[in-house]
Amino acid sequence: MHRHPPPVALRPEGRPSTRYRHTSRPRPLPHRQRGAIALFMTVIILLAVTLTVIFTARTASMEQRMSANEVRAKQAANAAQAGLERAVAYVQGGGIDVNQLFLADLDANGAGMIYRARLWDPDPNAAPPQCPENPAAMGTNNPDSTRSTLIYSCGWSDDLSARKVAMIRTEAGPSLGFPPTNPVISKGSTLVNGNARVFNLFNNLTVWAGGELDLNGNPGNTFVRAPEYPVPSLENLTDLDLLPGKPANCQATGKYICTSNKSVIGHDIIDYDLSLSSLSGQDFFRNFMGMNPTDYKKMLLLLYRQIQLLI
Repeated sequence: MHRHPPPVALRPEGRPSTRYRHTSRPRPLPHRQRGAIALFMTVIILLAVTLTVIFTARTASMEQRMSANEVRAKQAANAAQAGLERAVAYVQGGGIDVNQLFLADLDANGAGMIYRARLWDPDPNAAPPQCPENPAAMGTNNPDSTRSTLIYSCGWSDDLSARKVAMIRTEAGPSLGFPPTNPVISKGSTLVNGNARVFNLFNNLTVWAGGELDLNGNPGNTFVRAPEYPVPSLENLTDLDLLPGKPANCQATGKYICTSNKSVIGHDIIDYDLSLSSLSGQDFFRNFMGMNPTDYKKMLLLLYRQIQLLI
């Protein structure tokens, strides 16, 4: 039996009422289209994951390289500082060899540090020192003496991939204008008491005083080197190893001669010298330092500032 659709109700204006209008539903997508969309979304997600993994790996690799470079840089800096300190200690200890090379290398187990340190000409017009890639290629430009020198040190990492230079300018302080010949010099009176003893290894004078000398201590003695021992040389400091040992008292025989005690004033003592007692404080200082105290302090300050500017 054929069914007819229900009649459409008309509004007063003659238009059909929507109350009875049929609405259409979206047609479902074919299976192929749904599979393509799922595949596209999967590819996008995989691409995002891949990029994230690559970025993370590159960041980790970069951080690892930066950390390794920092370790090598610290190795080189520490090695350069060690070489510098060794060379400075040599100069401060009175070393005079301007050709001296200070070096260190890794041991058989790969431990230690690598550095080379030298004394360099401090002339500002001279070519500045450089750190070569190979420690064996260290250059030279020796100064005239160790009293005024530029000390430079090169340090390398254990694999020689990093190197660092450290430099310092050193100047010897102003020497004595007129070095004294006596261990003890006084513009006025001098008192030697208690366990004080005066030794002179270089000549037969021990005390030079402008006033009275009082030796009332125990032992309170002065000693000079026995004549059978040679005078030590300041240029060869190893001569000091050959000097005799100090005697326990004035009665001890051996390598020193006891010249003065509380009972006897020997020929090694000069007292009541008017050439000393009549000097002013400024003149007394100038006689031995070669300049007055004010100029001496200015020179020290100038040398200090020069060294600070070069570090």
